[in-house]
Amino acid sequence: MDLSSAFNLLERYGGNPSDDLAGLRTTGRDSFEKYGLPSREDELWKYTRLRGLKDKEFKWSHARGLIKAREAREHAFDGAHTIFFVDGVLDTALSSLEEVPEGVSIKNYFSNLEQPLFGDEDRHAFFHLSKAFLYSGLSVRVAKGVKALKPIHVIYINTSKPDPFCLFPRVQVSMGEMSELELYESYVGFGKNPEYLSSVATEIKLDKGAFLRHFKSQVDTAAAYNIAINRVKQQAASRYESVRIVTGGSLSRDELYVDLQEEGAEAQVSGLLLGESGLQVDQIVEIRHLAPHCSSDQHFRSIISEAARGVFLGGIKVDRSAVGTVAHQLNKNLLLAPTGEIVTKPQLEIDTDDVTCSHGATTGQLSLDQLFYLQSRGLDRRESELLLSKGFYSTIVEQIPSGHFKNMVESVIGERVGK
Repeated sequence: MDLSSAFNLLERYGGNPSDDLAGLRTTGRDSFEKYGLPSREDELWKYTRLRGLKDKEFKWSHARGLIKAREAREHAFDGAHTIFFVDGVLDTALSSLEEVPEGVSIKNYFSNLEQPLFGDEDRHAFFHLSKAFLYSGLSVRVAKGVKALKPIHVIYINTSKPDPFCLFPRVQVSMGEMSELELYESYVGFGKNPEYLSSVATEIKLDKGAFLRHFKSQVDTAAAYNIAINRVKQQAASRYESVRIVTGGSLSRDELYVDLQEEGAEAQVSGLLLGESGLQVDQIVEIRHLAPHCSSDQHFRSIISEAARGVFLGGIKVDRSAVGTVAHQLNKNLLLAPTGEIVTKPQLEIDTDDVTCSHGATTGQLSLDQLFYLQSRGLDRRESELLLSKGFYSTIVEQIPSGHFKNMVESVIGERVGK
């Protein structure tokens, strides 16, 4: 992957960074050049096709595309604080930040910056790139005891450009003790099949008793590469709930790492992978139980179409000190064509005895008898597949509380299932 032009553009148009920011960029670039892109020898990348990405040259996106406010806000929903990133840059003019309640802060990443949750020990290539290209981002902070009445909706819009471009926004969410928030994320491609490499690094910290509900729709254009990195760290009795939809893109990959650091923390994560013709979708999940009496639940499903590939790597790690752990994991996969491919690898690593843990995975196809029955009642083949597929994925989508966001997700699924 050639990023030489991107680094040159960053030096030229990346502003006058402070000494601290310049140091972070240099550290990130040096680390990326040291470790490079992952290889098949890395277990988390063993089943991911990177050849197309390695052959690309990307330029850095320093200029936002032109987006009409009306077009952008078609992808928002009423009753939320809406934040727009356009081509990787926070757009405060498009965003609706009025009436942000006391105790909730929504600002530029550099205004509210706390100690990053991604440490230098991480050898993740795209984390290092997010440091090397650190330019724009968002910081959300909810004060102790504050229950945010309005959700926050972050929308990433990527536009068509003459050359493939790369973007690496940062998002940091910090929640005080006993605070509550709903956070939504969605991706939108504008123009004719924009070609880009997007890697949003999201850092989430939940203090004692905090509760975050996090819903994500990672929908990309066919020419895009989207590799999202998410890290969550939870203190005592905090709760994290998430539903994640991943589809589209030459490579669409969502990585979620959750650390249950103190007693009584809970995490419930679920999601749906949709693989279209010739494209790849990956979901990586790792939940680490590092303290006693924590609980976690993973439930992910995949629908894979003609010549598409899906990868689910789910991990549960239970530390020696994490007695009383309750952890469950389930992965179900539906292949709509014989040329579709799914790799599923649920894993348990348990270093203590007093636990209740389970994991399981299934892969199958639509029932020919059910398809025949529906077609005998007047539905065509595609309508029958969509109806049966909806029965398969609805258990995931129904967890989304916002009716508008849920409708947007179901519209995308309806367009892409079976293609």
